[in-house]
Amino acid sequence: MKKVSSKQFNQKKKLTERILKVQGKDYNTWLHAKHEEFVAENQEILFNALDAFADDDNSSLEKTSSKQQEENKEEENTVFPKPEGSIQY
Repeated sequence: MKKVSSKQFNQKKKLTERILKVQGKDYNTWLHAKHEEFVAENQEILFNALDAFADDDNSSLEKTSSKQQEENKEEENTVFPKPEGSIQY
């Protein structure tokens, strides 16, 4: 769909407002209903995006967790020299 000019948009808006007024309907209420309808028709896109985000987030957490575990193992296996003059019991 090509971009609509401001002039074309305003003409259609005014015509729509007049038709709705004749029908006894409020333009903003009608427009809100159209927005609700659009969101409802496209909610699958939203759910897919949220699922993808959740999957990516979980994947990142798993990678971070695995990396942290590897770092912890490396620290456990590292032998630190005792400071000079330390007391032996």
